[in-house]
Amino acid sequence: MAILESISWILLLISMFFTYVVETSWGDGAISLFGSIHGFLVIIYVLLFVACLVRYRFSLQTIIIDILALFVPGLGFWVAKLAFDEDRARQAPDALPATPGGDQRPA
Repeated sequence: MAILESISWILLLISMFFTYVVETSWGDGAISLFGSIHGFLVIIYVLLFVACLVRYRFSLQTIIIDILALFVPGLGFWVAKLAFDEDRARQAPDALPATPGGDQRPA
């Protein structure tokens, strides 16, 4: 979800650039479209964040980083990477001790 929210925010910022800096005629419609999409995704992001906060009992650091992702363009990509890495580590089987020959099979 953080990735989609970041993409929508970047698209909104691009459309704002073309509206207010380049002054294109299609920019107003793009702002309306991407603004609506981004607003919807932010609401979903916050609802999912609160649900996950209750279920997984995030640390204060995780809470701060996830909230900052709503305000810093592109930070959602890093938040998603952290979540994927944490999930992958949680699902990985315990590493088996290596045998002298470098084989990972138990003795």
